[in-house]
Amino acid sequence: MITGMMKTIKSLASAALLLFVITGNVYSKDSMLDSILNKLSSIKQRSESFTEVKLLNVLQSQVELEGTLEFYAPERLIKVTQNPVYEVLDVSKNSISIQKGDNEAEELLITDYPLLAAFVEAYRGMLSGNKNKLFQYYQVETKGDLNNWTISLFPIDDEVVEYLEKIIFEGQQAFIKKIITVEASSDKSIMYIKH
Repeated sequence: MITGMMKTIKSLASAALLLFVITGNVYSKDSMLDSILNKLSSIKQRSESFTEVKLLNVLQSQVELEGTLEFYAPERLIKVTQNPVYEVLDVSKNSISIQKGDNEAEELLITDYPLLAAFVEAYRGMLSGNKNKLFQYYQVETKGDLNNWTISLFPIDDEVVEYLEKIIFEGQQAFIKKIITVEASSDKSIMYIKH
């Protein structure tokens, strides 16, 4: 009887230790994510230049874009591509304005397009440090420390998963240095951000 009780106590102790290790690791990852998002949210306005390389798997080619990114917390995001063609994406609240070349801008409601909403909220969620927004659309994985971090976003909506595999943000402290977008088709874009 005592032997049976000892086995039960050891089993409970092992389970408690395992639970402590697991929850300790989850807490550590959550606190790192919180620390990174707090750093990112501390900058209320950003204007940075970018170079984006799009690797097109089907065509076995790549396209290079250059332009600027602007962000005004918590919801305004403007991406201006200057080369090779002029294009402006202006996101404000629930709408996006898309202007290509000299053409008149087209207005869309973000909520009408789940894939567009997922992309927009990945960027806005990261830049504004909005953890709830990220978890609304993605499973979130965090690696590294404040001086060299990676946050990977995996979409949770089935419709989005058909087109998007993941978005990876890499950065240091309050700055995003690189954004890698991997599509379900294996097409990929790598955006390098200069501060």
